[in-house]
Amino acid sequence: MKKKAVKLLALTLALSMAMSLLNTGVWAAEVSSAFPEQAAVQSAQDETEQIPGDSAERSSEEELPSAAEEGSMQAEEAVTEPSEEAQEAEAPPEASTTTEPEQPEEQPGAEPVLTLNESDPFEFATLKGKKLLLQQAESYPAAFDLRDEGCVTPVKFQNPFGSCWGFAAIGAAESSILGSGLAAKEGYNAQTLDLSEKHLAYFAASYLDFPSSPQHGEGTHHWEGTSSADIIGIGGSPVLATNAFASGIGPVYESLSDSYRYRGKAGRKDKRFIDGAFRNFSYSADDDWSLEPYERFIQSFVLSESYMLPSPSERDEDGGYLYNPAGTAAIKEQLLNKRGVEIGFCADTSSPNQELGEDGQFLSTKNWAQYTWRADFANHAVEIVGWDDNYPRENFPEDHQPPEDLFPEGRREGATGGGNGAWLVKNSWGSGEEQFPNRGEGSWGLLKGQDKGVYNAETGKYEYTAEQNAANTGYFWLSYYDQTIESPEALSFDKATPEAGYYLDQHDFMQVHFMWASGWKDEAKMANVFQAEVCQQLNEVSCQTTKPDTHVTYEIYLLPDNYFSPEDGLLVASMEADYHYGGFHKMAVRTVDAFGSEKLVIQQGQFYSIVVTQRTADGKYAVSTPVGYGDDTLFQHYDVGIINPGESFIMVDGESHPAGSALLCQHRGLC
Repeated sequence: MKKKAVKLLALTLALSMAMSLLNTGVWAAEVSSAFPEQAAVQSAQDETEQIPGDSAERSSEEELPSAAEEGSMQAEEAVTEPSEEAQEAEAPPEASTTTEPEQPEEQPGAEPVLTLNESDPFEFATLKGKKLLLQQAESYPAAFDLRDEGCVTPVKFQNPFGSCWGFAAIGAAESSILGSGLAAKEGYNAQTLDLSEKHLAYFAASYLDFPSSPQHGEGTHHWEGTSSADIIGIGGSPVLATNAFASGIGPVYESLSDSYRYRGKAGRKDKRFIDGAFRNFSYSADDDWSLEPYERFIQSFVLSESYMLPSPSERDEDGGYLYNPAGTAAIKEQLLNKRGVEIGFCADTSSPNQELGEDGQFLSTKNWAQYTWRADFANHAVEIVGWDDNYPRENFPEDHQPPEDLFPEGRREGATGGGNGAWLVKNSWGSGEEQFPNRGEGSWGLLKGQDKGVYNAETGKYEYTAEQNAANTGYFWLSYYDQTIESPEALSFDKATPEAGYYLDQHDFMQVHFMWASGWKDEAKMANVFQAEVCQQLNEVSCQTTKPDTHVTYEIYLLPDNYFSPEDGLLVASMEADYHYGGFHKMAVRTVDAFGSEKLVIQQGQFYSIVVTQRTADGKYAVSTPVGYGDDTLFQHYDVGIINPGESFIMVDGESHPAGSALLCQHRGLC
């Protein structure tokens, strides 16, 4: 049956719980962020090797160790946060600077301030996790640029649509694939790797069109008369991109098909008067941009891990700005591990076809330096590719610069002194270094030379001077203290192997725009039940977490035909993992000793369940819930979830509740 499980204001709770076996020929990753509804399965006749699933086992030897690896809390133990006096006593000394200029001295008597902010679902659960990350960040370099590592693809041009989120996600995916070495193994480098933004944007904004599937119709629907161009242009977020990748939507090479290129089928172009002549500006929205339903689950790479990070910008109880230094450190950690970070923020204009004129209220077009100095909603998404702790606050708009004393109540632990510091950001509004269709007007972004600081010993400052006759590169600087930075996320991928015969048991194809994080004092579990359509070997399972430093237990049961709960059967596999950040995770199946075989082969018609228990560092049990748009919104589209009985459950204190019941809503006090 089709229904919206819980409607909250303009939102629909995405608890879509139907069973679907989609033989896409590849591992397509997890779909429902909240439930372990997905399992990688393989025909029992295949002799191919099992894909490694544990994120720790996949990590490169060169990967920077996380703070959790240096000393994480045991998830089974409830953690009591220290008193304010104890926090102050335990706070590490101020980090010594490694840059040439002297940093401002600390105010006499000022004590480091470190807090937890519950407004961010991906915030740390305890102060200890924050402290460990900040201690690790003291050793990070003052500046870093992923371009120097060969991990950034050329700037592109998103016109004619508001698809910045898709370009930010694909840019982050390309950086990760380059940084992991996967691209080199496939014969690609930073100049040649090109994944399809169109494929992601189109299918992430459309419903599942598979009439034979019980999930048929699940996903995003549009009002009558909506064109394929309007579908691509509806907007999105990093969370939407992650869940699209997790459900098996790309990423895919543009070169696999002309239909994956960022243009309509007829290739119509829009022209604009540029440099004294009418020139090609972008491909036209007045064209057919649709893709065929069977192309939905084509993949060149498969999502193996996402890292949903705490945000540097947070809000206090009154809506005021709070700087979160751990958010800055977390982004830097991902960059050092050669992964680009996608974010949202509030720009002066949300798309490149809007005229800015001279300096906007947030952006200095002289220095291409952005600082949104007030609380506002994010309207644009980009990829962070580097940082510079020394980038001067004076380069931001003259009337609104990051204050030198950001924290008059006391030094904020981990903060850069004097309001200096900025992210180097790759935009999707074209570049003067590129040709059509990725040039645009060619007049947006940093001039070459403005993206690298040179220390002037005479002045004691860093200078960012453009080279002579330099072109606009399409990059810009974004202040560490921009008050609208949100949803920072990095991604990791494996190579897709269609020849291996992998396919996927999954339940949820509804688009996800937000994530809820519910903490339970009583034991809470999430579970999905599947029925094997063929004789298959179960290789991997997946789930999604929110809070950093979450301990996850996966259990797999073989169930009788008349099962009444997900644990009403034989336990055949049990695995545990600690995840430093919230996000999407995959885990290789490991059978219990009593099962008698290392391989978990499930016979055709057999019911089996995947039960997940998540426990955060503060001792609470976590239930992560994805959220989509309801049909009473102001938008011209809405999300549909399909819930079938007997397939998805939430279990609290030993009792099983069907997903879609009022349990979650009641727990949050919303119904």
